[in-house]
Amino acid sequence: PYRVNHLTDIYLLGATLHEFLVGKRRHEAKTIPQALQQAKISAPYEYPPTILTELADLANKACSPNPKDRPQSVKAFRQDLENILQYWEALRISQAAMTKLNQLEDIVVQNQTTSDQNIKAHQLFSQARFGFEQALNIYPQCQPAKTGIQQNLELMITLMIASDQLKYAESLMGSLYQNKQKFQDLIKDKLQQKLEAQEESQRLKAIAANYDRSSSITDRMNFAKYLFFVSIMLISTVIVYDNVFKAGTEDITNTRLVTTTGIVALTTMILIFILRKRLFATEIGKRLATALGAGASGLVFVALIGIITKTSPNTVMMADLIVVAITFTNAYPVIRHGYTIGFICLILIIISLAYPNFSHTALLLSCVIATLGTMMDFHRETDKS
Repeated sequence: PYRVNHLTDIYLLGATLHEFLVGKRRHEAKTIPQALQQAKISAPYEYPPTILTELADLANKACSPNPKDRPQSVKAFRQDLENILQYWEALRISQAAMTKLNQLEDIVVQNQTTSDQNIKAHQLFSQARFGFEQALNIYPQCQPAKTGIQQNLELMITLMIASDQLKYAESLMGSLYQNKQKFQDLIKDKLQQKLEAQEESQRLKAIAANYDRSSSITDRMNFAKYLFFVSIMLISTVIVYDNVFKAGTEDITNTRLVTTTGIVALTTMILIFILRKRLFATEIGKRLATALGAGASGLVFVALIGIITKTSPNTVMMADLIVVAITFTNAYPVIRHGYTIGFICLILIIISLAYPNFSHTALLLSCVIATLGTMMDFHRETDKS
């Protein structure tokens, strides 16, 4: 009797808890002496895995053969039991939240960043976070809930970084228990990538604007019209002159060629000067002005070389045809018919080689074809724009 005290009550409470957990008594003895002997040994009971480990440990602890190992009061036993029940409730809520966390993980792993998936991800994140926080409110030491909150935040931050929602990702980082530096580095890398992408986008936009055909089409069209008008006037003048003075092919001199090509070159340069601001504002206009300016100057240069070297005018005019062909071929794709004009000039050169007296007519035809083709090309662009 002297050994019966409050710790004996603790043992009985442990035995009662045991029966509650497994549905049978702690000691299955037929007689009192046998029951006392089993109680004296009181070996730890191996509970099935379906029993909460903490409850099993409390039952074995309360039924320890050594009274000193038992909870030292009913109040202590009750407190341990309440803590375990709170933990059990927190664990149950954490497990429910974990199902939401697993669904969120599926979205992140599959990298599903569509609008609908983003909405669903926010919902799952909020539900999981609420569940884990409720579990911690019930039992602050609930490690699965702490781990769940960390994983939930990491998954959501990862998804937000992938979705370029960096401000929201940064706002979540304050709640992380660990790995903050890892995600700070990820956000920093993402910001750097966005900055580089923006710079590349601006660079491409600048290039696109520089090669935008629509911005200079009006000036290029006017340029082509004026050249066509000058060419027609010049050809008309030559025809009238030849008819009035009965001049034949043999009367064409290199000095006359310098005069006629000089008029074309001067007109071209004046037009380039007048339209310089808008033409040179884009690569398209710059390419046109450079090609035609160089070509017109080349015509005069060839004629001057003819004077100096006393080359045959027919040869000089064939050389001028080559200059026209090179000029308009080089003007492609600003003049989209540039290759066609160059090919026609090549045919005229071949004919002139076979019939040298045709070279003057060929040169006049090349001017008409080149300027008319250019004007028609730009007119088509204007209609499209």
